[in-house]
Amino acid sequence: MMKFYIAMVLLYGGVLFSGISGHSLWTIPIFSGIFLLYMHRSRPRLLENAIGVLGVWSVQIILAAIVYAMGWGVGRFFSVDIQISPLIPILMSASAVAYAYLFKLPTADDFDKLNTLLEEAIDEIEAINIDKDED
Repeated sequence: MMKFYIAMVLLYGGVLFSGISGHSLWTIPIFSGIFLLYMHRSRPRLLENAIGVLGVWSVQIILAAIVYAMGWGVGRFFSVDIQISPLIPILMSASAVAYAYLFKLPTADDFDKLNTLLEEAIDEIEAINIDKDED
């Protein structure tokens, strides 16, 4: 699970860092594209058709804008003045996609399989408890 958290810090940290640095708003569509690539790894079923891609990308644009705005607000509130290239936060977020593929982070299908396994285990435990109550 720690690998998942590292990927999230990289993914969202780049956008937050870009907002704190006060980079221009043209970085938001780039970050949303990176988010879309990450979604391709974690939830490939959502991106099976053009409507799914457009729907997910629109949500990712909104998410990137919110995280950017949070970073911008933090940067302005604490008077942070960081002068760095916009490529650094972009590469930071893009590294999360490479990290997800490299370390094979769990996908939605993996969580569905785990959920099914847990439900079966709960059913077996309940069956055992019912048998004990009857005795």
